Amino acid sequence: MTGAAFAFRRERTEDPDGRTWLLDRGGEVLGGCRTRPVTDDDADLGPRAAEVLDLALTPGVIGAGLGARLLGQAVNDLLVRGRAPIFVWVPEGAGTITGFYARHGFRDDGARRRGRMRLVRYR
Repeated sequence: MTGAAFAFRRERTEDPDGRTWLLDRGGEVLGGCRTRPVTDDDADLGPRAAEVLDLALTPGVIGAGLGARLLGQAVNDLLVRGRAPIFVWVPEGAGTITGFYARHGFRDDGARRRGRMRLVRYR
């Protein structure tokens, strides 16, 4: 991966406040991250809160620091637009993803959600 230039590309979404960020290397999409403003489900965080909906990378680039760069792009975009706090829901017991978000400053805020699986909110 040395020598390859990476770029962030914003995709259009139906929601003008929602964002989809793609990490691109020479026209090849290596990952993506979606964000959106707070919904009624998380209204306890206030009207300026925003959610990281998902972050995904192609398997060949996991562990190369690109997830951190992609998350940083998405979070910086939200902060520049006055969105805070920023949160993410993760499956309870998902150690790898929980560790990733913890390394980037997200902490369990005590909120839980049940559906097909139990989710924990980090912000």
